[in-house]
Amino acid sequence: MNLRQFFSVLFGAIALVLCVWKAIPLVLVFADMEISAIQQSSLHRKTYDTVLHPMCEWVREFRAKKGRMPTNEEASEYSVNHYHGQFVRVEPPERGTSGQVGTDFMVSLTVNDWVLHYQAWDGREWKAWTD
Repeated sequence: MNLRQFFSVLFGAIALVLCVWKAIPLVLVFADMEISAIQQSSLHRKTYDTVLHPMCEWVREFRAKKGRMPTNEEASEYSVNHYHGQFVRVEPPERGTSGQVGTDFMVSLTVNDWVLHYQAWDGREWKAWTD
């Protein structure tokens, strides 16, 4: 093996070690997220069924009665009083979704290390990990 080949192998090995060293934390973070999702799945299901879906219906009824969406203060007051002090956010559709700004909405709630979302216009449930 000549000197050029030796350094090529050496630098290749260093690059490989650095890639693995950087990838390990990413794998661990992904594993933490998956473990959290599994451990909290029943809590998330219960929260969708007992908080987010009913809150969505309240927003629809509010809009039907008053002809407008509730303000942040109105939604906050209702959610805190009806869902054991939990603050449920009423938000416009996120960019990139099929919801119409001004008419459609989603409700969101932070539960432990997750934010649970329910899109009122299509019934889609999704969550985002906050850690």
